Amino acid sequence: MQKLDILKKITQLSDPQKEILNIIKHKCDIQANILYACVYSSKFDGLGNKFSDLDVYAIVNDSNVYLKHFNFVLGKTPLDIEVISNGKINKLIQKNKYDLTDGDLKRLWRLKISFPIYKSLTNVEEILKFDVVKVIFDLSHEKAYELRDDGNKMFKVKNFISAVECFRSSIVSSIKAYGCLCGHVIVKDKWLLYSFVENKGYGNEGLLKRVENLLIFPTVSKENLQKYTSNLASLASDLLFTNELNSN
Repeated sequence: MQKLDILKKITQLSDPQKEILNIIKHKCDIQANILYACVYSSKFDGLGNKFSDLDVYAIVNDSNVYLKHFNFVLGKTPLDIEVISNGKINKLIQKNKYDLTDGDLKRLWRLKISFPIYKSLTNVEEILKFDVVKVIFDLSHEKAYELRDDGNKMFKVKNFISAVECFRSSIVSSIKAYGCLCGHVIVKDKWLLYSFVENKGYGNEGLLKRVENLLIFPTVSKENLQKYTSNLASLASDLLFTNELNSN
């Protein structure tokens, strides 16, 4: 289903983009010209549910750095609106990647893939061309390495509880990175495992079965904790290797 069709189905409106743009223009107290506006639904990624809202982003022509939030309802659909100055966006894309927050990355990714409802003649291509996917991959992959190494240290001193936490977190970070390589960029951690499972391990059934067995339906007790931790460590290392192999 196309994005516009999804929006029409969610809002039950024939022209939802017009209605949303009217709300931005007349209810958000915007003092500057709108450069770009777009709408995102988690259903675009095959996620979300009947309680999901629509995320709306509006970039305005202002060199000052600011971000404003507004909440409205369109029919029965909640709208979460962010009005962002292009000064704020330009500052984000010039940041060192290690200074970008999860919220920054989500915002930049959503601007890239959302359904556009307005675009002025002013050039915003520089913003939309920013390679946020590579940044998300790099940060997730590096985080997975750090957590795997921490897990190995904990395992060596037989602190299996902390090791389990490190290895599980490493695996989830690697799945986030792997999704970037497979066209499934997930910026909210709550959807990572769901997306991986629903999309058949992004084509890797072997990894899928191991993730299901160790993270989703684990059988673990005090008696098999060391073995379980060892299996997590193995999966964490294999995912890191898979990402290294596929990113080169």
